[in-house]
Amino acid sequence: MHHLMRLMRGNTGSREKAMTETSSSSAGSILRPRFGRYRRSIAPAQSCDQPTDRGSAWGYVRWRSDYRPLRTDDAALTRKLSPEELAAAQAVQRVLGGTWRQHDTGMHDGMFDVLHTLADKRRVALEVTSEGTYDTRKSRDAISKRTAKGDFDGPTLSCMWNVTVYTNATIAKLDAVELEATLRDFEAQDIPFVHTRGAHPWYGDPAARALLRLGVDSTILMTTDPPSDEPKIVFTVAFDVVAGPEALPNALSRVLERGDNQRKLDVADDVDERHLYVRLHDRGASAALYPVWTIPPCPSDPDGVVDTVWVYAPLTSPAYLHRVTPGTADWQHYVVATGELVPESVLRES
Repeated sequence: MHHLMRLMRGNTGSREKAMTETSSSSAGSILRPRFGRYRRSIAPAQSCDQPTDRGSAWGYVRWRSDYRPLRTDDAALTRKLSPEELAAAQAVQRVLGGTWRQHDTGMHDGMFDVLHTLADKRRVALEVTSEGTYDTRKSRDAISKRTAKGDFDGPTLSCMWNVTVYTNATIAKLDAVELEATLRDFEAQDIPFVHTRGAHPWYGDPAARALLRLGVDSTILMTTDPPSDEPKIVFTVAFDVVAGPEALPNALSRVLERGDNQRKLDVADDVDERHLYVRLHDRGASAALYPVWTIPPCPSDPDGVVDTVWVYAPLTSPAYLHRVTPGTADWQHYVVATGELVPESVLRES
């Protein structure tokens, strides 16, 4: 593993060699998340109406940036999917295959977000929600004000980036010029993900330390083909909690007990399955997805509507997407970038 990482971090001439050698390696050599940053090649964006080439997760994992806005000629479309909804649709497509389209056009209340059509013609309704953002209103308001002023347009950036900050961050003092310059350096170095947990001054990653100086928790490249009329820097606000393994089922229970997502899925006509995608911004709940112990069961859906729950925890395990049937502990784990299944033994070692 260390030999692989040295290859990946070598000079430009050695990176092609690293790609070739790694692709022929054994299953045990999968690239695992490490402190600091991940190096991946950035693939061209794909249209959402095309099947996704998942590549190979057993060997060299190619970071795919095939997120892009829906292209449609439907005049009835009055709303855009949020960046989180778009990313969710693409992540689920990488696992399920098939194609997807935006279903919530904004014309009526209570519409689910995305409709997936699989290769065997099954139709899957997908609703995207989040948990753990209830204490972030002040930070979000400050971000909205600066975004409206154009502070985060990122005119010198080629890609769209998602930047995570804590609720205690002082948004008014965030240096937008320096942040843009830092992201521009990441683009030049082909670094699609950086987390400050690798920023320890004695052995840390310089890219992670750059974010730490800015008061930023992490950054992840969202798309290499961003819309021309939208800011290239978008934000996620996070907060810390201290909790045990029970925090995960408690968080999912709060989501399922609200009932608003089930109401949208329940009225879906002509679909075979109803899926709920949960973005966890609660570090305590997210930490339980690292299988140091047995991952707790997912609580049952009190309304009996949801067939599958997808869980994505961008703050603690941004490389993985998790899937479970409500009322069971039958968790499955996938590489977000490729959609390939990952054994829990790999997660334990990451």
